[in-house]
Amino acid sequence: MGRLSISTIAIERKKRFLPASTFKIPNTLIALEEGVIQNEKDIIEWDGEDKGWSQWNKDQSLETAFPLSCIWFYQELASRVGDKKIPVLSGAHGLWKP
Repeated sequence: MGRLSISTIAIERKKRFLPASTFKIPNTLIALEEGVIQNEKDIIEWDGEDKGWSQWNKDQSLETAFPLSCIWFYQELASRVGDKKIPVLSGAHGLWKP
């Protein structure tokens, strides 16, 4: 592995990265705050499309989706909150910097 220089670090800082599992917690909190789900037991029905992993291919709740990092579940939560609200609410939690 090469060494990082100050200029390399400056370039890396400007890159955008997919939040992946780091967004599960704020996404969960926002969905709960907005009433999209009431608790960890609320079920979101699987749409029947193969998600690439048998454990994802079923109805999910926070209780099941969180440890599996079930992408479709968290995408659905964000969709139900609304794409215009996510940045605003994330900013309120100190997470969003456009």
